[in-house]
Amino acid sequence: MTERDIPDSWSRASGREPDQNKRLSRTEQFGETQPFDAPATGSNSKSVKRRKKNHREGLPINSNSEKTAQLSSTRKWPRWMKSWTFWLVLLMLIPGSVGFLAMAMLLKLPTAPNCPSIFWPLASASVRLHCAQLAASKQTVKDLLQAIALVKQLPQDHPLHGEINRFIEEWSRDILKLADESFQTGNLDEAIATAQKIPSDVAAYKLVDEQIEKWQSIWSKAEATYNGAIAQVKERRWQSAFMLSAKMLRVDNQYWAGTKYDQLNRLIATAREDGDKLGKAENLANSKVVDKLLEAIKLAQSIGQESYIYQKAQEAIPTFGRKILDIWPLCQIGPTAGYR
Repeated sequence: MTERDIPDSWSRASGREPDQNKRLSRTEQFGETQPFDAPATGSNSKSVKRRKKNHREGLPINSNSEKTAQLSSTRKWPRWMKSWTFWLVLLMLIPGSVGFLAMAMLLKLPTAPNCPSIFWPLASASVRLHCAQLAASKQTVKDLLQAIALVKQLPQDHPLHGEINRFIEEWSRDILKLADESFQTGNLDEAIATAQKIPSDVAAYKLVDEQIEKWQSIWSKAEATYNGAIAQVKERRWQSAFMLSAKMLRVDNQYWAGTKYDQLNRLIATAREDGDKLGKAENLANSKVVDKLLEAIKLAQSIGQESYIYQKAQEAIPTFGRKILDIWPLCQIGPTAGYR
């Protein structure tokens, strides 16, 4: 298009208008400016609008706060730190750990004394009692007696006297329990000897006499029942013997109610078998036949010495022999015929 084609109504100034718009002054684009040394009085809303405009137009933002925001937005936290479960567990563990450590420190006991190396004449009552309790916890006769010896030497007016007497009685009962174990296994003498080791100058010694009397009473009754059953066996009264053996089951002693009861029943059964042999021999001897008398003698001789019928059998053998001699002259047989 040539200048002649441009209408006359257009001025040259209007033709330069786009260039002039591009060269707008700083004041027209950003508003009024202030001198560098003047205090900042501009509105925050203007600066915010300017930042938004620059952001939309892709212009760089030079504000320090916006740079910091950009850096923080690029920094990412680990995923496990964002989990609420992690923080919940952490909040539960910290108070629990602190509480556990506090209780452990409160309940921490002082170092126990070395009892074997203590010089007892200078030891305090609390140390004696502590070492006595350690010894008694081993539950042996020797250690229980040592525990009693450690504390019974304290004076009667000692503040711990009541507690010490209680422990001495408890330990004395423990010794009696160990002695009763010997009694239950059939060792009456050992049980009595163990019980009598308890010092006689302690208040709990009265328990010793009571326990020994009880043991002796049980033992004597069991022996009487056992010997009575044996006497019935020797007389071949089997029913009476079995009834007496049944009474032993009610004896308050494991040895008599168990071991001796089984032993007595075996003896009665064996004696009954031997008694049946002797009874058969006596029946044969009553026939007054030499051959049967000889068989009766053989049956009587087969009864062993351990049997309670052995004595009866030995007494019957000569009787059977005399019967043979009595009927011998009446037999019209050779002198050796009866021994075929």
